[in-house]
Amino acid sequence: MTGFRSRPRPGFRSSASIFWTHPDAPARFEYCLTDVGKDLYPVILTLRQWGDRHLAGADGPPAVFTHRCGHPLGARLVCESCGEPVVPGHSRPAVGG
Repeated sequence: MTGFRSRPRPGFRSSASIFWTHPDAPARFEYCLTDVGKDLYPVILTLRQWGDRHLAGADGPPAVFTHRCGHPLGARLVCESCGEPVVPGHSRPAVGG
C-alpha cells in the first residue's frame, strides 16, 4: 500500500498530539498531548468509563485507572459554578453564549 504508515512519521503533529521518537536504544515512541488533546482528556475518560460500565466482560474492564490519591478514577461531569452533577434535563442552550 503506497503511502501507508503503521506509525506516524517522527515529529508528526496533529491538533491533539505530538509524536516523536527518542534517540535511546531500544527505540521508544512517545505521544505528548497538545492543549487540544488535553481538552479532550475528560471526554476520553468519560467514554472509557461508559465502556467499562456497559461493555466490559465477566472479567471486568481491561484496565483500572487510579488517581494520584490512590483511589480508582471515575469521571463525573459537574457544573463549574455550583458543583452540582450535570444530569439530563438540567441544562439548556443559550444563544451567543
